[in-house]
Amino acid sequence: MNKVLTVPKAHDSYKCYFMTGNEYISIPHIDQDGSIKCINAVLMCTRTLIEFRGEKLISPYIQLDGKICNLREKLHGDHLNYWIPQFECQCDDVHISIIIIVSPVNHKGFVYRIALHNRGGKAIKARPGAERCLERLLRSCIHI
Repeated sequence: MNKVLTVPKAHDSYKCYFMTGNEYISIPHIDQDGSIKCINAVLMCTRTLIEFRGEKLISPYIQLDGKICNLREKLHGDHLNYWIPQFECQCDDVHISIIIIVSPVNHKGFVYRIALHNRGGKAIKARPGAERCLERLLRSCIHI
């Protein structure tokens, strides 16, 4: 019997996701615009895995002189030190850097670090922030 070698077509439409975490919290789905879609945590006292989920569970935004900068189209992501998600872009004369930092060992939680650097000559009014939208809360029991 003759063997037939098949080669799959190249996959041209994919989305790049980022992830990070420590022993207490996991952020397995971070989108290209720095928005978090899912956060997981284990509660050992009740032996449950808690999952917070939303299309834009936590989504950073930057307001420059009263206008919201469109981060979805401008941000590009990379990893700082091979595991910390970092996103950067240029919006007008302002360089924007967003880093998602998971707490170090023996600490619970995470933080967004948003840094703005005005490279223009005029003063601007900047307001960083984050929108929140919890769509689902899932609980899974762990049987050991």
